[in-house]
Amino acid sequence: MSEKSYYSDEREVISALMKYQKGGFILDQVSEKGDGVNFYSFSFSYNGRDGGITIYYDSAKKAFARNANHVVGITLNCKFGKAASPNNNDGLEDLALHVLDLFSKL
Repeated sequence: MSEKSYYSDEREVISALMKYQKGGFILDQVSEKGDGVNFYSFSFSYNGRDGGITIYYDSAKKAFARNANHVVGITLNCKFGKAASPNNNDGLEDLALHVLDLFSKL
């Protein structure tokens, strides 16, 4: 398998996942972290490979939690792809909102 066909960049993956319906994701874990922040972990399959997204969401503020360095609390596990630059927060936030909305967690 060539590297080109094996890898997808994060933007391709996000674009594809934005079209997934609820059945395309599995809710693996929900836990309360305090101060209104909840942790969500979802898994999915993309091009036959397993992946996941974790989200820290403050339901009271209707916003993503950020760490001390102001990094948004969303991680897309792309074992199957090459990550895009850190400038892709908007795409990650859109995807996280899409997934949370599918599971009525907003």
